[in-house]
This record gives sequence, C-alpha cells and structure tokens, in this order.
Amino acid sequence: MMTGRTVAQDGSEPPVDYRQLPDLHLLSETPYGQWIGSGNGLEIETDENGRLPVDPSETFNDLPSYRVRVRGESGWWSFILAGKDWESYSIAPYYPDGALEFNIKVASDGAKDFGIMLNDMVVGRNPENLESNEIKISEVLSETDEWRPVTIPLSALLSEGAGLNLDQLFSVVFSGIFQGAEAQEMTFWLNDVRFTAPGVEPSHPQIKLNQLGYTPAGQKVARVSGFDDALFAQTGTPFTVRDISNNQPVYQGELALLADYDAVVSGERVLTADFTDLQTPGRYYLSIDAYQVADSPLFTIGESVYQDLVVDGLRYFYLQRSGMALDAVHAGKFAREAGHLQDAQAEFRSGSQSPMDVSGGWYDAGDYGKYVNAGATAVSDLLWAYELFPEQFTDEQLNIPESGNGVPDLLDEVRWELDWMLKMQDPASGGFYHMVQDTEATTVSAAGEPRFIEDTDGKRENVRPTATTGSAVAALAHAALVFEPIDPAYAAALLSAAEAGWVYLEENPDGVDSVPGPYSDDDDSDNRFWAAAALYRVTGNQAYHDYVKSVYRDVETFFESETDNAYGVSRMEMIGWLTYAHSEERDPDVMAYFVSLFEEWSARMVARWQASNWDIALEDDDFYWSSNYVALTTPFVMLVGSEALGEMDGTAVVMSQQALDYILGNNPLSFSYVSGYGERSVQHPFANQWSYDAVPEVPDGVFVGGANAKTNPLLYSNFAGKRYLDSNANWTTNEHTIYWNSNLIFHAALANQLSQPGSAPVFVEPTPLPTTAAELEPAPQSAEQTNPSTANVAADNSEQPTTDEQPSSPPESVTQNVENSNTTTNNLMIGLIVVGIVLIIVVVVCTVVILRALQKTPAQ
Repeated sequence: MMTGRTVAQDGSEPPVDYRQLPDLHLLSETPYGQWIGSGNGLEIETDENGRLPVDPSETFNDLPSYRVRVRGESGWWSFILAGKDWESYSIAPYYPDGALEFNIKVASDGAKDFGIMLNDMVVGRNPENLESNEIKISEVLSETDEWRPVTIPLSALLSEGAGLNLDQLFSVVFSGIFQGAEAQEMTFWLNDVRFTAPGVEPSHPQIKLNQLGYTPAGQKVARVSGFDDALFAQTGTPFTVRDISNNQPVYQGELALLADYDAVVSGERVLTADFTDLQTPGRYYLSIDAYQVADSPLFTIGESVYQDLVVDGLRYFYLQRSGMALDAVHAGKFAREAGHLQDAQAEFRSGSQSPMDVSGGWYDAGDYGKYVNAGATAVSDLLWAYELFPEQFTDEQLNIPESGNGVPDLLDEVRWELDWMLKMQDPASGGFYHMVQDTEATTVSAAGEPRFIEDTDGKRENVRPTATTGSAVAALAHAALVFEPIDPAYAAALLSAAEAGWVYLEENPDGVDSVPGPYSDDDDSDNRFWAAAALYRVTGNQAYHDYVKSVYRDVETFFESETDNAYGVSRMEMIGWLTYAHSEERDPDVMAYFVSLFEEWSARMVARWQASNWDIALEDDDFYWSSNYVALTTPFVMLVGSEALGEMDGTAVVMSQQALDYILGNNPLSFSYVSGYGERSVQHPFANQWSYDAVPEVPDGVFVGGANAKTNPLLYSNFAGKRYLDSNANWTTNEHTIYWNSNLIFHAALANQLSQPGSAPVFVEPTPLPTTAAELEPAPQSAEQTNPSTANVAADNSEQPTTDEQPSSPPESVTQNVENSNTTTNNLMIGLIVVGIVLIIVVVVCTVVILRALQKTPAQ
C-alpha cells in the first residue's frame, strides 16, 4: 500500500528577496477595470473602449503612458482604476510602510488640482464602498512639464480606525476638484500606477493540519512549514500531540524534512509531523519544541469525525434552492423568502416563444443563475456518492421539507434539481436550453426584474445546445437507474425525457453550438459519449451501445493528456467511461482500450501526488480557478474507476483522504476552505445568498474554490498556493458552486464510511490491470449491485502477474484498513489469499461449476 513518499532533502535555497512584497501594478502595461465619467460642462477623453487612451508620443521607463485630457468649463470628472474583472484585492501587508506610487507629466497648459483616494468593497455592508482620505495632487507635486515620480504614503490616505477594509480594496479614484467658475481644462499623463512596500510577504501559521480531524485508523500527517528566515524548526525537532482537556502529551515524535525550499506553491521549508499511530478518540492540538511556532488549531480523532461534514455539505444544496421559501424550521437563521418566483413565467431572450415555467432548481453558485450542464455535473457526483456509499445517506438526515418520506434525503435534494432540469427541455424537439440567466439583483427575493431563458447567439434563436442536451440526457438517465427501485414512475419519466433528448442529438449530428455565457460549451463529443453510456447502462439498448463502440476511440479524453487533470463541467469524457464501465454487458475492446488509458493516467496522477509537497495531485501550474475542486476530481475518478474494475484502489483512497486534509487546513495558508470547519476557515464566501441577508455568519459546509495564481494579478503573494483571499467581493478564489460541494460530499462520505468498522468498502492495493481484449471479458452487474461491497468486477485478475509490492486481490471480500498498511496487514492478506484459494477449490468441487477463467466471483 502506498501511504507516503520518500523524504526529499534537495538542499535548494530560496533566492535573494524571495519574500519581498511585489509591486501591485494597477495601470501599467496591461490596463484592468476602469470607469470614466464627467458632466456639468466638462468632458474627459476616452478611447474606443471607454478607457484612458494610450498616448504613443509619450513614454517613460519604456512603459505606456495614459493621457488624461479634460475639456470644458467648470464641472466634474473622475476615473476609477480597479483590478482585473473588478476583483477586490488586499493591501493589508503594504500598510503602514507602503505607498501608492505613479509617474506623472503635466502639459504646458498646466493641470488644475485633482484628488486621489481609495475605495474598498464589502458586499452586504451599507454602504458597500468606504472612501479613504483624499490627497490633492498639489500637496505632493509642484507643477512641472517633465516626468516626475509621485509617492503617497498609505498612512496619509488611510487613517487608523477609518473602517476601510484593507483586505478588500476595490479601486483607486482620481477626480477633479471643483474650483468655482474657473475653467477646468487640463492635460496630464499617468504612468505605472502601483502599490509598493519595502516589507516582506507575511507568514501564516506554521503548523498545518486537518482542522476537522482524522479517523482513528487514518493517516495523520501534519505539515510544519515557514519561510526560511522565519521557521526555527528543523529536521529532528520534537513535536507533541496534547489532549486539550488536560494539556498532557499523548504522542511524541520528531519532524522529518520534506523540502528545503518549496519554490512554487508556498516558498517555504516544509517538514512533516507523522502521528498516524495515535488512534485514541479525543480532542487534541499539536505543539512544536521550536522558537515562535504557535500551537496548532484544535482537531478531533473519532470514528464519526466526517459525519457532520456530510450533513452540512448536503444541506448546502437545500440552501441553494430557488423558487421556494426557506422556513426557519428547516433553514434556521438562514430562512428567507422564496427566490425568483418570476422563473415560473420566464421569458425567452429571443422573444420568439411564450414564457415558460422554469422555476425551482438550485442556484449554481454565488450568483443566481441556473445552468443545466453545471447542474448535471453536480447531480452526477451526488448519484455516484449514493451508489458507492449508500449507508452514508438516509432519510431524515438533513432536516429538509421532504425528510421523513421514506426516501434518502440526498435523493430528495437531487430530485429538486432534476425536476427543474425537466422543465428546461423543449417539448417539441427534446433539446435542452442552456440556462436561466442571472439578473443584476443582489437579494434572493428580487422579483421585479425579468429572468430570461437564454436562447440567442447573434442571429440564432431558440438555441438548444447539443452539449447541454448531452449533459442533461446523461444525468437524467443516471438518475432513472437510481430512482427505479424507489419510484418507478418517476424513473420512467426521467428516462423518457433522456431518450427524447437523445433523439434531438441524433437529429443534429453536426452539433448545435452553445449560447454565450457561463459554462458555454461548443464541443459536444464528450457529452454525447456520456449520454450514450448512461442510456446504455440503464436500458441495455444496443443502439446506445453501438454509438459508444463507434466513437470511443475518437473522443478526446484527459486520460491521454500529460498536463490536464480530471473532469469538469465542459469535459465529461471520464465520467462517460466511468458510466460505461458500470454497465452490465461491456464490450471487451472498449474496456481494454479505456483500462489501458486509465491505468497509465492513474500512474501519472500517483506520480504527481508523490511529487507534491502538499499531498495533492496538482502540478505547480495547476493553481487556477477552482484548484480545490481539481484537487478532488482526480482521486474521484481513480476511486470510481477502480471500483468499476472490482477493486477500490487503496492508493486512491489515501489520495482522497489527503486531499481532504489539504482542503481542511493542511495547506500553505493553514486555512480550511470549508465554512464552519476549523478555527481558521472561510468566513466571507462570494455569495449573494448570504452577503445580503443581514446575518453575520454563513452556513457551515460551504466549499470555496481556493488558491488561484492565474486570474487576479493583484493578489500579493509570490507563491501559487497562497494566492487566495477570503473576500465576499472576490469570485476568483472565494466563490462556491454546486458541483464543487457535490464532489466534496463524495470524499467526505468515503472518509466517514472508512471510519465505521464493518461498513467500509472493499479496497485492495493496485494490481496490474488487463490491457487487451483477450484478458478482459464483460462481467454481469445488476442495477442493484451498486455498493462496492456487492459490486461485480470487470475481470479475473487471478492470472495476472503479481509482485510482493502489488499482491493480487483475494477472492473473498476483505475489508482492509488502508491507513495502516504494515507488515501485519500484509501477512494477513497473504493468509486470506491462501484461504480464498482453498475456498474456491471447495466451491468448484461441490458445485461442479466450471468458472470462466476471465470472470471474478462477486464480493459479498
């Protein structure tokens, strides 16, 4: 069992000034968000894009210069310099020693006085924007027609206690100062507007661990990390785990070095504290015998440590419901009026049809848009969680209105989204519309603005994209399979809609491009493949199987990519294969092709995980929007894929648990990205739902996107894993979505199941997988056999070569503790293998049944 990695002592050292706070350039080579206005007799010049024009005749320090030309009599003018996409950012580390700096040149006709100030943005606060002091240019610059640098100390702009939120800065404002009847004509040039500071990037708490906690038998590895000049712990430094009830030590060990210098993700020296052997339930904290290393946040060891996260993570979906009031009985302090009732008569953007009822469903994220393909992805994740870990999902689990109806609450919640998805289907063609467009309103109860079913793209009207339709078909078909034993009539309705959607796909073989907007997707090949696989799995219809067999080699998948990760809303080929791999009758050639790809891809993902200093399968370049979600999707695919082949890969299980550790605090920020879970956790997600509700808190269980080194250039950290801001005005790092929470639920459910003796899934060490049609034969699987403890496997591995490191799996069910893979466990496995072989022989003799050489006995 692969449970860790070789400690690396590479001897690398950080470069000089590696901690220096970078300059934050607002107006330099790349202009970001701008607003320009004037009035009452004045006019300020703009270019064709409404921005300050670049003057090619003026340059300074080889950077473009922006001309500010104001013409007219007395009036007002102003322009605002904001971040990229109008994102907030933090200048807290730049105060009080930092400054706002820029270069300026004044035309010979002179510049009349103007003011400079800062604004913040705190959504939900009234007012949302607070202003700093205003500094007049005349106070810091004498008139000159030469380029001059200007430095305005932040301490002059920002008086202590003024209330402006330095962690949510929004804009720098330049504006004219009214001077009576005097003409305000002026021209000046600006160059390289930026924030600077002489200081260094701040440190974060040096002990990083899962702030929720650990299962008793699970791995428990904390990080101790810090900048080279600030961390006094080193290899061999003692650490102690203490009981919070009496501060007595319960476990002691020594730190091991993982990396001298983590150059990209954290910029830190990284050591580990392994206390896996501590299995006694309780509440603890970890301390380090080193100067200026604060104690860790509190954490729990217990069998049900993930139970509340499963519940709160699922209740998130109830709180995302549209079209119904959330009452205090079920929503507590987050009760609210019904949201967007106008969706019951939503207009088509094209106006070509009568309004249609598209009420209900989940809001996608921090906005109020509703998107079919994003919803389909979330539904898929939740259904996989239910299929693989059904014991984790019960009726009356979530305190939602449907609780007590005899149906697991997870399925009740999924049904809320499925019912909306059915409404998004065009009854005439079977195609699905892409989205119900958001409005500018910030409160959930806003009903005064029209809501549109987006169906236009230029001159195209009544657009039903085939990529969107394929996603809907796949999700509905998957749901039909799950609901059939619970509500056959509903399952039949879902399947009927899915099959009508497939007819639409067949009638549009060349595809119908999407409409502009979120989750727009013009490549429908992955969605068609997923849809066909899902329909085949639930119906066994040969026509769907024929389609899968005709395209499977032509579908471009991330399995073959050396740089991409797993799946996402617009790339669902992997989920298509996972769906097909769970079908009853699988084609050997199709399976052999994908098993080979899956095996090679899994090996690459394991190599990434092994190379990571943070126990995640992300490469250094993977800290982009939704990096936290990406950290979870890779082990998700490995787990569901290996389970389809009869073995829940033990390495993937460990990767799943360590990804949760990372999400819940074992990361460079020592920060839990799930609200309510950890002493240092999300407080201010980008969420209209909870930013404008007059409730200071946000619900527990909201999972945000995390570090993003690509989108917001004004996040000050030099290191990718720290480019994050807990701000309700920053969607690039702190938004939530339904298909991120759904994936979190999958992993939390697995972790909770592993902690409960007797109910854990079957998992074994990874074994060599068949890669040719001759080695692989379809194995029957009924719709009811969805629990991994009763799932059939794809092929008999008894004839596969084995090694001491990769023992073949025993023929009888073996519940193995992946977290404590040691010599005793390996000996037990070998003994069970022998016993299993004997049992097989007895069964063969007694039943006189000739077992097919390539079929494996279902685990019981």
